[in-house]
Amino acid sequence: MDERKNEAIELLTIIIFLIGPGKVLAEWSTLPESVPLHFNLWGVPDGYGSKVILAMLAFIGLVLYFVLTIPQRNPANSNIPFKVTESNRAEHLLLVQSLMTALKIEMAVVFSYLDWMIVEVARGRADGIGPWFGIGMIVMTLGIVAWYFWRGSRIKIEP
Repeated sequence: MDERKNEAIELLTIIIFLIGPGKVLAEWSTLPESVPLHFNLWGVPDGYGSKVILAMLAFIGLVLYFVLTIPQRNPANSNIPFKVTESNRAEHLLLVQSLMTALKIEMAVVFSYLDWMIVEVARGRADGIGPWFGIGMIVMTLGIVAWYFWRGSRIKIEP
């Protein structure tokens, strides 16, 4: 991927990530002190806590963003589960970068959606996060990882 495309994707990921905390900040003063923090399998809230936890959710997302940025920026330090040779090294490193980029985008979407929906539920505008959230998150993550392994297994091994 060229550098301009990488920068555009990174900017988009940051914007997506900031949507959730932006919603929380915009509605902070109108949020009740107790907000939903846990949802059951069907996406219905079944645990509540202080709205201050929403700031911690944003902080955790930020930490994860930077943790995923390390192997994205330095893929040579990653543990690659395929045989890497001089002839295929560049392709494997690019694949690791793509994996981390995809996981960062997913993480940004998940955290923003959670922030957004917690605010909506707390304000009485929604009943929950939806029954498909958990399944969708698992399918997205497994899909990204499966794509990585499928694509990595197709890279030729030549000495």
